[in-house]
Amino acid sequence: MKRKKLEDRNIKLFCDVIFSLFAFIYLYFFQRDLLGMMYAVLPAADFLPFSPLVISLILTGILLFVAVQIRKLLSFQNMWYACNYLPSAFLLGLCTSCDKEHFFNLTEKSWYIVLLLFIAIMGVLKVLSMIPQGRNNIMKWPYSILLLLLTCCVTIFVGNSDENLHRELRVATLLNKGEQEKALQIGIKSEESNDELTLLRAEAMLQLPSSELGSQLAERIFTYPISNARVFADSLYARTDSVVHRQDNAELVAMLVEKDLDKFVLSIDSDSEDHLRLSSWYPEKLPRYYMEAMVLHEYTSGVANEHLKNLYTSQYNKVVEEFNKYIESKKSFYVYSEQNRKNRLYMSHGTTYWWYYDFK
Repeated sequence: MKRKKLEDRNIKLFCDVIFSLFAFIYLYFFQRDLLGMMYAVLPAADFLPFSPLVISLILTGILLFVAVQIRKLLSFQNMWYACNYLPSAFLLGLCTSCDKEHFFNLTEKSWYIVLLLFIAIMGVLKVLSMIPQGRNNIMKWPYSILLLLLTCCVTIFVGNSDENLHRELRVATLLNKGEQEKALQIGIKSEESNDELTLLRAEAMLQLPSSELGSQLAERIFTYPISNARVFADSLYARTDSVVHRQDNAELVAMLVEKDLDKFVLSIDSDSEDHLRLSSWYPEKLPRYYMEAMVLHEYTSGVANEHLKNLYTSQYNKVVEEFNKYIESKKSFYVYSEQNRKNRLYMSHGTTYWWYYDFK
């Protein structure tokens, strides 16, 4: 009997510690930007700065308090003890299920269904816990760990798992801190994006302290996925930047996003003849995607841009050489389906403007 009580106490302690750690880690490391978004709409945000550590600790404490009250009410014991945390896990999921438009990211009818289903599950578990388990305690720990794992999964299932939203919030936070380069590292290997995230990345590139001319937009923008080309291009055109070269770079990149190469080359030619602003901004090297677009335009139109070729001869020759490799690869892949060809070329030229022009 004494051994049984000790084992039951150990199970309780294990569940208490693990769920508390899970709740804190989930809030502090995985939902901190979402918590910041929710905190920003509270009156307290006007005079108290957001602290993810403090908020995570407070919420974890509230969840533990709820679990204690549920334990008194439902009295799950022994191998079923972890079920006492199911309501807290469900509540934690609810608190982190919001998006930018809705606090609960489901319709009202859907939440009624989810709530009724949750109550039904709790009822079934309570009935099962009342069935005598006999004297065999071998399965206590495996069942307890399994139920605790399922409890944590409830939070993850109900909570917001939109990775693009989390990236967007994280990038916005870093931009507000003036950490543009760190912001550009968020989701750098992801092939998914949304409109707001694309715009935030463009803003980070234009504001990079290491590139006062705003050329990083033309150097890096097509290394990231662009969710909606029309919306993104319109937003770049609508910018009102007091710094002339940043505004001009935004408009030139907008033309590339829209794949309007004729307008782009005409703008570059006009710009080159008007006080040679491009050559004065970039005396040694043209931004990457400007040169790639110029080479592509020469290929599709058959009209060479001798002026810029003479200004950037070495860079032009290197880009032409790489473009020829791209064309040869594309020709050799015509035996495959379009999707297959797209994937194969992405492996070798996925960050070039040519791949964007052909496949996006």
